Amino acid sequence: MVGLIPECNYEQAEVSLHPEGMRLLYTDGITEALNSALEEWGEKRLIKAARGLVSEESEAVVAGIMQAADGHAAGAPLSDDMTLVVLRVCSDQ
Repeated sequence: MVGLIPECNYEQAEVSLHPEGMRLLYTDGITEALNSALEEWGEKRLIKAARGLVSEESEAVVAGIMQAADGHAAGAPLSDDMTLVVLRVCSDQ
Protein backbone atom coordinates (compact mmCIF):
# COMPACT_ATOMS: atom_id res chain seq x y z
CA MET A 1 0.00 0.00 0.00
CA VAL A 2 1.22 3.46 -0.82
CA GLY A 3 2.28 5.26 2.34
CA LEU A 4 2.68 2.11 4.41
CA ILE A 5 6.41 2.66 4.87
CA PRO A 6 6.99 6.20 6.20
CA GLU A 7 10.64 6.45 5.11
CA CYS A 8 9.83 5.86 1.42
CA ASN A 9 9.85 8.85 -0.93
CA TYR A 10 7.05 9.12 -3.46
CA GLU A 11 7.04 11.30 -6.55
CA GLN A 12 4.25 12.67 -8.67
CA ALA A 13 4.51 12.68 -12.46
CA GLU A 14 2.39 13.12 -15.55
CA VAL A 15 2.40 10.71 -18.46
CA SER A 16 0.71 10.91 -21.83
CA LEU A 17 -1.52 8.10 -23.00
CA HIS A 18 -2.12 7.73 -26.71
CA PRO A 19 -5.55 6.55 -27.90
CA GLU A 20 -4.12 3.28 -29.24
CA GLY A 21 -2.10 2.51 -26.13
CA MET A 22 -2.75 1.31 -22.60
CA ARG A 23 -1.01 1.26 -19.26
CA LEU A 24 -1.15 -1.58 -16.77
CA LEU A 25 -0.93 -1.19 -13.01
CA TYR A 26 -0.45 -4.48 -11.22
CA THR A 27 0.62 -5.98 -7.95
CA ASP A 28 3.52 -8.38 -7.64
CA GLY A 29 1.09 -11.26 -7.25
CA ILE A 30 0.59 -11.14 -11.03
CA THR A 31 4.24 -11.43 -12.03
CA GLU A 32 5.20 -13.68 -9.11
CA ALA A 33 2.52 -16.31 -9.81
CA LEU A 34 4.36 -19.62 -9.49
CA ASN A 35 3.82 -22.87 -11.32
CA SER A 36 4.47 -26.30 -9.78
CA ALA A 37 8.16 -26.01 -10.76
CA LEU A 38 8.34 -22.75 -8.73
CA GLU A 39 8.90 -20.70 -11.90
CA GLU A 40 7.49 -17.16 -11.76
CA TRP A 41 5.19 -15.96 -14.53
CA GLY A 42 7.27 -12.76 -14.77
CA GLU A 43 7.08 -9.40 -16.48
CA LYS A 44 8.06 -10.73 -19.92
CA ARG A 45 5.03 -13.03 -19.98
CA LEU A 46 2.80 -10.23 -18.67
CA ILE A 47 4.00 -7.90 -21.45
CA LYS A 48 3.53 -10.60 -24.09
CA ALA A 49 -0.01 -11.31 -22.88
CA ALA A 50 -0.86 -7.59 -22.77
CA ARG A 51 0.47 -6.95 -26.27
CA GLY A 52 -1.71 -9.75 -27.60
CA LEU A 53 -4.76 -8.09 -26.03
CA VAL A 54 -4.08 -4.41 -26.77
CA SER A 55 -6.95 -4.15 -29.30
CA GLU A 56 -9.48 -5.66 -26.86
CA GLU A 57 -11.77 -3.82 -24.44
CA SER A 58 -10.26 -3.20 -21.00
CA GLU A 59 -12.40 -5.89 -19.35
CA ALA A 60 -11.15 -8.45 -21.88
CA VAL A 61 -7.54 -7.36 -21.25
CA VAL A 62 -7.95 -7.98 -17.51
CA ALA A 63 -9.67 -11.32 -18.11
CA GLY A 64 -7.06 -12.43 -20.65
CA ILE A 65 -4.09 -11.52 -18.48
CA MET A 66 -5.60 -13.17 -15.41
CA GLN A 67 -6.36 -16.29 -17.46
CA ALA A 68 -2.77 -16.38 -18.78
CA ALA A 69 -1.32 -16.01 -15.26
CA ASP A 70 -3.67 -18.71 -13.95
CA GLY A 71 -2.72 -20.93 -16.88
CA HIS A 72 0.95 -20.56 -15.98
CA ALA A 73 0.21 -21.50 -12.36
CA ALA A 74 -1.65 -24.57 -13.71
CA GLY A 75 -3.52 -25.17 -10.48
CA ALA A 76 -0.62 -24.42 -8.14
CA PRO A 77 -1.85 -22.48 -5.09
CA LEU A 78 -1.45 -18.72 -5.32
CA SER A 79 0.54 -17.17 -2.49
CA ASP A 80 -0.31 -13.49 -3.04
CA ASP A 81 -3.17 -11.28 -4.14
CA MET A 82 -3.43 -10.47 -7.85
CA THR A 83 -4.60 -6.97 -8.73
CA LEU A 84 -4.61 -5.50 -12.23
CA VAL A 85 -5.82 -2.12 -13.52
CA VAL A 86 -5.96 -1.16 -17.21
CA LEU A 87 -5.69 2.56 -18.10
CA ARG A 88 -6.74 3.82 -21.53
CA VAL A 89 -7.70 7.05 -23.22
CA CYS A 90 -11.45 7.32 -23.80
CA SER A 91 -12.58 9.03 -26.97
CA ASP A 92 -15.70 11.21 -27.13
CA GLN A 93 -16.98 9.40 -30.19
